[in-house]
Amino acid sequence: MKFRYLTFYTLLFISQGIYSQNKGIPIDLKRAIDNTIQRYPLIAQLNRQADAVDSRVDQLKSNYLPTVDADFSYARVGPIQAIAFGPEIFQLYPVNNYDAHVEMGYTIYDFGKRDAMVDLVRSGKITALDNVEIAKTNLAYQAVQTYYSILFLQESLKVKDEQIANLNNHLKFTTDKVKSGTATDFDVLTTQVKVSAVQNQKIDIENEIKKQEIQLKSLMGMTPDARIYVTGNFSYTKIYMDADSLIQVALNNRSDLKIARDYEITAGLQKMNARKNDMPSFHFEFEYGFKNGFIPNIDVLRGNFAAAFSFKYPIYNGSKEDALEQEADANLLSTHSHSDEVEITIKSEVTKALSDLSSLEVQLQNIKVQIDQAAQSVDRSELQYKAGTLRNLDLLDAQTSLSEAKLSELQIIFRNIMADYNLQRAVGHKIWSADTN
Repeated sequence: MKFRYLTFYTLLFISQGIYSQNKGIPIDLKRAIDNTIQRYPLIAQLNRQADAVDSRVDQLKSNYLPTVDADFSYARVGPIQAIAFGPEIFQLYPVNNYDAHVEMGYTIYDFGKRDAMVDLVRSGKITALDNVEIAKTNLAYQAVQTYYSILFLQESLKVKDEQIANLNNHLKFTTDKVKSGTATDFDVLTTQVKVSAVQNQKIDIENEIKKQEIQLKSLMGMTPDARIYVTGNFSYTKIYMDADSLIQVALNNRSDLKIARDYEITAGLQKMNARKNDMPSFHFEFEYGFKNGFIPNIDVLRGNFAAAFSFKYPIYNGSKEDALEQEADANLLSTHSHSDEVEITIKSEVTKALSDLSSLEVQLQNIKVQIDQAAQSVDRSELQYKAGTLRNLDLLDAQTSLSEAKLSELQIIFRNIMADYNLQRAVGHKIWSADTN
């Protein structure tokens, strides 16, 4: 007997495993978000753009180092000029001219022009990383909406299945009444039409679930034919929050405000860079190599060198620096205004999200009352129909009202969930795992 029980539970466990495999990969909310962040191509693209900024900074840092070039040249010239001293003829330069040398150049001091340019480009790295955060936020909340849309549709499908089951039971009862002569064929026909209509609604919901699953698979970097099934709890819990504290959190966390402030910093660095353009610079150059053409034997290659210091001071270039500073000032004022605009938008989004949650909470309470009333109406209508004091159409209307009330409750729950996530997004809350790249 124990062996038979063991065999039964083993087969049950195996069958459940096979059933799970047939359904596909289970997707909960965390997996949906993390897979989206890890696999969606846009994130990799923006990360590579941030890496490109590092490369540009490295390029500019190379200006702090000396430059070394090797140069080789050959030239054949003619006619050759010569001077005669008696029987001797002296060439002024060789026919074949060779020159091979190594040249080094180094900017000794430029009054911070290189530093200003490096700081300006480096500020772009911060902005690039903030753009990555914004992309993660957008994709994560897109995954959330798609995920809960599927859960909402799955719950809606249950309501339709329940409605179809009740209609089929009613159809059987009505058919029995027709046989007993207490109902007409018209009652059966109207019930069958209602069943068919609800079945079509069910088909529409099933099709919408498939489309939402394709959307979710696309976000997670999966092929459209991959098999998945969404798991999770479709419910909403009321949250009490203070508007002022949430606005302050949003102003500290929102990546779009960080980017607006990044632009302010960049504009300030652009102005600094414009001011540095008319600064002087000190430069040193040295070269050493071998060439011919030196007296007394102009055909022999001989070592030679040259060293030079130079000082460059821009005196006038058509007021270019003034125009650059004016442009930088205009950009700086523009970025200040943009930051103010973003702050206003953030405060508005937080306030609107809280308003939505407050309104939807009242709607959720009202729809629960409506469901209770619709359920009582169905119970009374069924009793009256069985007693022959109510028309079949009136009973069908009562059942439809109950189903529509249940669907309305699901819609309000879905809107509550989305409003809650909209609030989290408005305050800059990161809903993906900290270790997700």
